[in-house]
Amino acid sequence: MLSKSADCLVLSALDDVAWLLNLRGTDINYNPVFFAYVAVTADRVTLFVSDSQVDDRVSDLLLIGLIRACQRWWCRFSLR
Repeated sequence: MLSKSADCLVLSALDDVAWLLNLRGTDINYNPVFFAYVAVTADRVTLFVSDSQVDDRVSDLLLIGLIRACQRWWCRFSLR
């Protein structure tokens, strides 16, 4: 990202999100993906996903503070 002068990479393709985080879901029949977005910065990876999609087992495996609700995820980023 530094070579492209980018501060943040937002992934919205469901297969990219699943691949990057090595997570699988069942939101779409016959596809191992789930509805979510991911924002990658130099010091943080944030998964924006509905709380109803994450059970206690998955929540325990993810780092504290990684899960965010996907409603209005764009409000967390300021436009320059």
